[in-house]
Amino acid sequence: MSNAPAPLDDALMKGFDKKTTARLLEFLRPYQSRLWLSTLLMMLNSLSAIAGPYLIQIAVDSGLRAGSLPVLRQAVLLYLLAAGVQWVSIFSRVTIMAHVGTGFIFDLREKLFEHLQKLSLSFYSRNSVGRILTRVINDVEVLREFITWALLAIIRDLFVVVGILVTMLVLDTRLSLIAFSVLPLMIAITVGFRRQARQNYRLVRQAISWVNSVLAENINGVRVVQAFSRQQTNFDNFRAKVNLNN
Repeated sequence: MSNAPAPLDDALMKGFDKKTTARLLEFLRPYQSRLWLSTLLMMLNSLSAIAGPYLIQIAVDSGLRAGSLPVLRQAVLLYLLAAGVQWVSIFSRVTIMAHVGTGFIFDLREKLFEHLQKLSLSFYSRNSVGRILTRVINDVEVLREFITWALLAIIRDLFVVVGILVTMLVLDTRLSLIAFSVLPLMIAITVGFRRQARQNYRLVRQAISWVNSVLAENINGVRVVQAFSRQQTNFDNFRAKVNLNN
């Protein structure tokens, strides 16, 4: 029984794939109404968050400094209303996306299980059980996390950033332009970090696949391992490989 690491996947360093993305989006088609509702709630949440600093400015400038109690009272009430809307929208969106993520992962795993039943025996001879389980369990869970939280979070953050930029320009154009001078440096650092993080993340996924593969092989073949007294040998090989990767 070999403890050698699994060969590098051909698609390990592959970039964005339109066909794969389109196939994944097909699983979201039954939940598109909930996704649109979550998007609307996310935009409402972002608007409420952006309105907070503006209401604080009104309360300070037109309320406290001007000594106007009605303006201060109105600004405080509007701020509390915006905070309440923000809380309700977050709670509703999280609840909806939790149901969408659960349904998505169920449909995808059901399709994967059906596909695995149709594969030939030669496929299971070429690929270890651990790597297959990693694809079906761990990688699908990562997809669920992306669909449930990351996808809408990206849209939300973009919307919030645009809103903040517009608000800053409206409040103080000169100060905003000075603050924007650091944006090129921030963008360059972000791009460099993204490339490095993407490569390391894929290597981590490959390492997890290899660990699960070795674990499954040794558990399924424990009688063979014990029959040939390879317990210590397999453990030493595994430890050496893990230490080498670290």
